[in-house]
Amino acid sequence: MSTTIEAYKIQFVRRFVINDYEEEMISISDVFSRFFDDFTDTEDVNRYLLSTVNDVLNGVVSEKLMKSNTMVTAKITNKATMFFQGLSTDLPDFSLPTTDLKEIVEAWLNYLENN
Repeated sequence: MSTTIEAYKIQFVRRFVINDYEEEMISISDVFSRFFDDFTDTEDVNRYLLSTVNDVLNGVVSEKLMKSNTMVTAKITNKATMFFQGLSTDLPDFSLPTTDLKEIVEAWLNYLENN
């Protein structure tokens, strides 16, 4: 397991919820973890999340706002990604380097593809 995954106490789990299993990411931040609730399909992770992170890191766009159905807003910049509870982007509830986010997204995608 990578030191990035360990640093944020990331766990990928499968839970039984209302007659079905759901994949879930658990981390040191509830807000950060809830953001991933919208991204449990590998195609969505690739098309929306990983491609957006790569676009920002590669300078295609300078920053990107993503709003999840779980009421978490992510502001992704080249250096850091900030997560906000709700729609306000005044004071982040959690932040991490965008390079760490990319590593976590790739690990999440790997988990989903293999489970």
